[in-house]
Parts: sequence; structure tokens; C-alpha cells
Amino acid sequence: GLALFYGGLVRSKNVLGTMMQSVAAIAIVSVVWVLAGYTLAFGPDVGGLIGGLAHLGFRGVAEAPARARAHRAALRLRL
Repeated sequence: GLALFYGGLVRSKNVLGTMMQSVAAIAIVSVVWVLAGYTLAFGPDVGGLIGGLAHLGFRGVAEAPARARAHRAALRLRL
């Protein structure tokens, strides 16, 4: 939706490039979120300010089978 919005704001010759920038930005942000963003936001606290690196790259997230399904649903929502 955002790519279409930005595509409508530019001249017709620049629509494809503008839309591809939006798609590329979403891809980059998704990879950064998986690698480091989740653990910094929701990992164990380091001094009460920011999360630690315990879940870097989703390592150790939702390992317990009883809560794995609910935790994966929450991960998708936050992404």
C-alpha cells in the first residue's frame, strides 16, 4: 500500500523506481528486525534500558513447545 501511495506522488517515469525503493526498504528492515531488532526490543533487560543480545537472530525464541505457537503468532504481529 505504501509503495502505491509513493508511486502516485511522482511522475510516471519514476513510479517503478519509487515503488522498488519502498519494497527494498521493507526487505531490509525485516532482515534487521530478525537479526537484531527483536532481541533489543524484547530480550532480557541490560540495565533496564535496552534488551540484551540473548535472542540475536531469533536464537532460543519459542523453544518450549507449550508456548511456541502463541509466541510465533506474536512475532508475526510485531514484524
